[in-house]
Amino acid sequence: MEVQMNVKPWREVLRELAPSSAMAGSGCLVSTLSGPVNFRKRRDIRVRLLNAILRNKRAWLYYSEDPVSDGVTGDWARIGPGKLRLSCARDIPALYAWLRQGAWVLVVEPRAPEIDDVFAGDPFSVEDLAAAVLHADADVIVSAFHDNDPWWIVVREPIAS
Repeated sequence: MEVQMNVKPWREVLRELAPSSAMAGSGCLVSTLSGPVNFRKRRDIRVRLLNAILRNKRAWLYYSEDPVSDGVTGDWARIGPGKLRLSCARDIPALYAWLRQGAWVLVVEPRAPEIDDVFAGDPFSVEDLAAAVLHADADVIVSAFHDNDPWWIVVREPIAS
């Protein structure tokens, strides 16, 4: 017999792990997830957050690596250069390990975002991400810098479940 665990909504998990602040006039809340210094604790926090965000959600990943050739499980489809659709993430710790190089952007929304131009510039700003959340009507955008630290997490207000 399988036991159902009490699963918290992703917005609640985000509130616990990465307190956010309103970005004036943007209609978005922004969290920065950086550190802690302890690698294992940082990994555990980020895996928990990814698991909560990706649970039963379709995501769009902007990343230069190829998950299929790298052996990352999931229902992947290449949409364009550096743009992938992930319909089902099966192994979140493996996904996190694969993303560890950083320089990726994850957009969670039901349809393909038309915001490629936002990520064409390097670097882009948290203001660019907030504009992308609103333009794409996205639930959340997570952006990781090179070396995977820090993460910017931008969600549409209010952050309530």
